Amino acid sequence: MDKKDKYKAAIDEINSGVVEFNHLLAENQRFKEISFDEPASYSDDIHEMWGGDSWPSKDRPGVYILCGYHEKNQDIIGLYIGKASNQNIGHRIYTHFHPQRKIGRFTKKSSNGEVFIIEAICAIAINDKQKSCLASALEEFLIARVGGSFQLLQTIGVG
Repeated sequence: MDKKDKYKAAIDEINSGVVEFNHLLAENQRFKEISFDEPASYSDDIHEMWGGDSWPSKDRPGVYILCGYHEKNQDIIGLYIGKASNQNIGHRIYTHFHPQRKIGRFTKKSSNGEVFIIEAICAIAINDKQKSCLASALEEFLIARVGGSFQLLQTIGVG
């Protein structure tokens, strides 16, 4: 199965949450939805990113989503939803994956210790750094909204 097909339902759910959240904002503050065809919002080429410019929206604050599957059951999709409000998205993603870079297998554990293989990264960028505080609100909104549909890989702040 193609990675885009594997994560389509998850991205659709995230995008639905973005649309819902946008209704709370003034039109000039609204977030763009994730698009598989837009390198600034989606990449499933994690191994090619090191040393390159291909982290989605790497130089912007915003919300990022790490997409993966359960190491023992590929039908179980896990999502890590994080924010970069004081730093750029690229810095936050680097922090997650740098320790695993040499082995070339990127994983996140769920709160109960189950391992998920991360294959794709999504980003919802904020183009105006003075509005980066909105990343925290969107992150929390998406965590609360998506938590019942997919396995969340957060270990702090879920509940």
